[in-house]
Amino acid sequence: MNIKKSFNSFLDAIFPTGVTCLYCGKETDSDVNGLCYECASALRQNGKFGEEYDEVTVYSAFLYDGLARNIILKAKDSDSPHLTRTMAKYVAELYKIVGKKCDLIAYVPCSGKNLRKRGYDHMKNTAKFLSDEIGVPTVKTLKRTGKSKDQTEVRNEERKRNVENAFIGINADKIKGKTVLIIDDVVTTGATLNACAKVLRKAQPKEVVCFTFAKA
Repeated sequence: MNIKKSFNSFLDAIFPTGVTCLYCGKETDSDVNGLCYECASALRQNGKFGEEYDEVTVYSAFLYDGLARNIILKAKDSDSPHLTRTMAKYVAELYKIVGKKCDLIAYVPCSGKNLRKRGYDHMKNTAKFLSDEIGVPTVKTLKRTGKSKDQTEVRNEERKRNVENAFIGINADKIKGKTVLIIDDVVTTGATLNACAKVLRKAQPKEVVCFTFAKA
């Protein structure tokens, strides 16, 4: 059994989809992307279809409030990696509605500090689950340089400057001529996604598109 299958089997054993809600833990006869009907109904859909943030267009499934916000916070700060599966399933639904045909999935990597704190990269996990859902491979294309603070620690007007030179590109040979999907948990000002797209465009992709679970 390979690592990915082992990881999925591990999560299935602890949080069996269709038996308990991945968020509230309540038993349910049927699930909506791993959530019970009550939790799924509490998510507020994003009414806008593709929004421009400087040089990138971002497609977001939900508004960043209530349950969507709690899911993201729990996925990355409460040792709840299983919730990245739910995030991926909703992004996969949005991807299919949008109709973009992407060749590979990239993700916004977390900082070394947060990786050591959590023991996992929640967006890497989300990207892997998204890959399973839409049949598009995940490729590690971005790496943190350690030259920025967490975006939640700076004011909105400072976010663009904060992420300048925060990322470097890797595996450039796998990007050239490809349509790349960048995934992140939430978009606020678009600074992080723009910084990532700027780095990836140095490898001459055909197109860069961005999807997030939520928008603030």
